[in-house]
Amino acid sequence: MKSLKYNLFVLAVLALAITPSFANSITIFGTGQGLGSGGVLDPNYQLIGGGPLGTLPPQLFTTPPFFGWIPASPGTQWINPFGNTMNAPAGVYDYQTTFNLTGLNPLTAVLTGDFAADNDAMIFLNGSFTTLKTMDRDGIPGNGFEQLTPFTISCPLGTCGTVGFLPGINHLDFMVTNLLEGGNETPTGLEVEISGTASATTPEPSSLLLMGTGVLGLAGVVRRKLVG
Repeated sequence: MKSLKYNLFVLAVLALAITPSFANSITIFGTGQGLGSGGVLDPNYQLIGGGPLGTLPPQLFTTPPFFGWIPASPGTQWINPFGNTMNAPAGVYDYQTTFNLTGLNPLTAVLTGDFAADNDAMIFLNGSFTTLKTMDRDGIPGNGFEQLTPFTISCPLGTCGTVGFLPGINHLDFMVTNLLEGGNETPTGLEVEISGTASATTPEPSSLLLMGTGVLGLAGVVRRKLVG
């Protein structure tokens, strides 16, 4: 009887081994996630291209919210290249973060969250525009900092642009536009809360066949013991 119970246990384990897994978490971070406020370096985001003037270093820092900015999502913070709300040159700032899909099926990857930016932002996945951008309150352009804009990036839904998710390292860029107000420079920043899931990479057919054969063989042994 003990042998029969053991065989049944092994059969259950093997069955689970050949069952595809779902909803594996993607390791990806929101802006300022888990960091202190006010001038703390964010290791998960970089400024690409040196900003509008091409002279800024790649570091990005947590920054206190400027007057009129929506409060950050729980656990995240606003970031910018200065760590404060000093006025910044007008132009486009490329905030980039990366995530790794090694061992995960890129066709099943989904990223969800919300974001805000001063003045506005668009999301690019691996260099391709996802069609996602911050909403402007009351339809007034340049007010992407007054509310959090929810987003979902999912290839099956057609929101991955022309490239989509890739095996291995992926790049997610938030292209933040900073505008002049009355001809004067204004503060700039980005706030992102984000998480993601993807299913595990499907095992090789040969591996599935081998495990399946083992399960069928063990099932036969168990059946003979039950009949006996």
